[in-house]
Amino acid sequence: MNTPISFDNLKTICPAAFATKPSDKVSDKYSFVPTVEVIENFQKEGWNVFSAQQRGSGSYGRHMIRLRNGDLPQVGDSLIEAIITNSHDGTAKLNISSGLYRLVCSNGLVIPQGVFESIQVLHKNIEFQDVKEISNQISETLPLIQGSMKTMQERILTFDEKRDFAKEAIELRWENNKNVKNISLNDMIIPKREGDMGDDMWKVFNVVQEKLVRGGLIYKTESGRNVRTRQLTDVVGNTKFNRELWELASSF
Repeated sequence: MNTPISFDNLKTICPAAFATKPSDKVSDKYSFVPTVEVIENFQKEGWNVFSAQQRGSGSYGRHMIRLRNGDLPQVGDSLIEAIITNSHDGTAKLNISSGLYRLVCSNGLVIPQGVFESIQVLHKNIEFQDVKEISNQISETLPLIQGSMKTMQERILTFDEKRDFAKEAIELRWENNKNVKNISLNDMIIPKREGDMGDDMWKVFNVVQEKLVRGGLIYKTESGRNVRTRQLTDVVGNTKFNRELWELASSF
């Protein structure tokens, strides 16, 4: 999505972000931090919500909000994002991390902690000054993100190395599903668009990431039935996989 999401639409997409109290299941010691207040403080610093998702449809579950700041420069073919993850049922701490939105495929990436140290908050109030400092931290990591991308762009892969990367990426995505191992590695590394054609790690990483996150890959079950993989929509799984895949690509 390339236009900001209004609060009215955000309430429909992610009602948990507007919770006014925590779930009754948490203890009296639980300190409640409304996600909407964190978002409002980010907006004061020039950030706007561009995407959101949550686990389930309730008012307290884990949710993720991705924001962008129009004052920050583009990083290669991507825009820098601030990612807020939170819950109001005790299943997750408030976490603020950094990500990228890749313009050519409308795909969201998650920057690993080696590049941007995630900020975990033990459910205490985050004031505007705190958000200002976090915003500055994200801005200051731009050279590190650019350096990580440049390293991948300079790493040229052979055909066999591309297949090896795709194989390891599949194992990251599905640790316990033996059937997906028969997904065609050749199909995995074929770009969907001309802008992704090339042999450098950055392009291969993005081609493989998009296919594994978006779904639509075909594999055979033990009974011989063809099955199509589903889109990765779970908040926890999406963040974990994207971060681990970036780390794999950086070390390949």
